Amino acid sequence: YYGGGNNDLEMAKTICGYIKEYNDAYKNTLGEVKVLVDLQYSDFWADPEKQAAPKAWAELSIEDKVQKVTEFTNYCLTEISATGVTIGMVQIGNETNTGICGTKVPSIEEKDFEAEKETLKNSDYIKIFAAGCDAVDQYNTDHGTTVKKVVHFTDPHTAGTFYAKMLKTGGVNYDVYATSYYPFWHGTTDNLKTMLSAIAEACNVEVMVAETQYVYTNDDYDGADNQAYEGKNNIDLSKWPVSVQGQANEIRDVMYAAANAENGIGMFYWEPAWLGVGNAYNDDGT
Repeated sequence: YYGGGNNDLEMAKTICGYIKEYNDAYKNTLGEVKVLVDLQYSDFWADPEKQAAPKAWAELSIEDKVQKVTEFTNYCLTEISATGVTIGMVQIGNETNTGICGTKVPSIEEKDFEAEKETLKNSDYIKIFAAGCDAVDQYNTDHGTTVKKVVHFTDPHTAGTFYAKMLKTGGVNYDVYATSYYPFWHGTTDNLKTMLSAIAEACNVEVMVAETQYVYTNDDYDGADNQAYEGKNNIDLSKWPVSVQGQANEIRDVMYAAANAENGIGMFYWEPAWLGVGNAYNDDGT
């Protein structure tokens, strides 16, 4: 374990057990809570700066790695479904702009995707995505379910349709394109809506925001540097004040952008259960 939560399959099953209890108590009046399963295919949190393969898979051939992704995806779906929750969606990778499971993004420009279609299909990057999506399709066939396949990227202010078209041209059969969106890094909500709509139209997929968050205070609750605050690295927080109401306004605006994009299905907030528990460090820095 590396720390940072150790949110492995066993912890996911524990969380889903709580969701099952909630659904048993309230679904008849409030509706059923489904889950999005985020498979990162790495030993630690995956993001654009780190997309390492699990240590146990690192030296495998791409063919063997594809087999491991297939088996792991099916196993996770089987184990989580056994808790009694309904899996609504499965995310194949997490913020995969630079790679997935130790593979790298092919060096092909968007204008050349069709001409280089076979090269894309045979790239290790595309093979991992295809393996994850195909495993979900097989699970749906075997169990009569309708779990949606999600791909997840970030930097919506610069990404455009690049990754969405790359996967579709490469033959990856996904249902939902998801993006992270943090306003202090990723531009305006108007641009977010425009980008999601362009992807939905170009690739005939649903679109959503997989992560967003916003600050309500500049106070420090854990001894670690806040991700965003007024004056940090020239971050512009002028549209939404750093306050409870400012946070509410940001969430509302992101919801509006995601819901009103073409084929938009909504958003997830990151991370609603995390609360500061006091300074994590002693005076001497330990």
